[in-house]
Amino acid sequence: MNTTITRYEQSGITIQSRDKMLAIDIGKLTPAETVAGMPKPHASLVSHRHADHFCPEHLRVLGAPTLAPGDVLPLVGEGQVATELQPGRAATIAGYTITALEADHGPNLSAPIQNLGFIIRSPDGHSLYFAGDIARPGVLSMERFDTVVLPVSGAGFVFNAAEALEYLELIGHRGRVIPVHDTGPSDPDAVKRFVALAPNHLEVIALAVGASVEVSE
Repeated sequence: MNTTITRYEQSGITIQSRDKMLAIDIGKLTPAETVAGMPKPHASLVSHRHADHFCPEHLRVLGAPTLAPGDVLPLVGEGQVATELQPGRAATIAGYTITALEADHGPNLSAPIQNLGFIIRSPDGHSLYFAGDIARPGVLSMERFDTVVLPVSGAGFVFNAAEALEYLELIGHRGRVIPVHDTGPSDPDAVKRFVALAPNHLEVIALAVGASVEVSE
């Protein structure tokens, strides 16, 4: 059984395994009409409260329980079901197991925030690491993943292409990687540069917004 990953603006993705879907970081850069036409997920994940990753109006339209850092919960909106994700702790929803990791957003933030990455195991056994807005390696996960979703656009708030590749070497990843975080103000050639620099042991899948890929273990 395959898992389908669909790309949305910035770092937004959906993951579908069997008949269960997760939506991750569907932020304000995704148009409202796109969100209105999306399949309804069984849960929405939010890595942090920056608007390009978190949009209360979109969460309301998606209509699924939300899992997010603690400082996001008061912002989700009245009547929305929201659960806190804490680093190092696992949660299970719709057959997915989700373990949150702290992600280092770098030194250029105007104010401290809680910022997470997610290790996600699908009902079909596929393992995916969604790194969130990561700008410095921080605590490394030595797990092995079938797919890594990683920002590459730089600008001081996430990895640039070269830093992203260095990080993949640090965590020992071999295989599939989906570069993201290139929709907002950033290096417009970041993904192209990442593809050009990537070594042969990485299978880079550069998804356009709205495109999907089926992956397996």
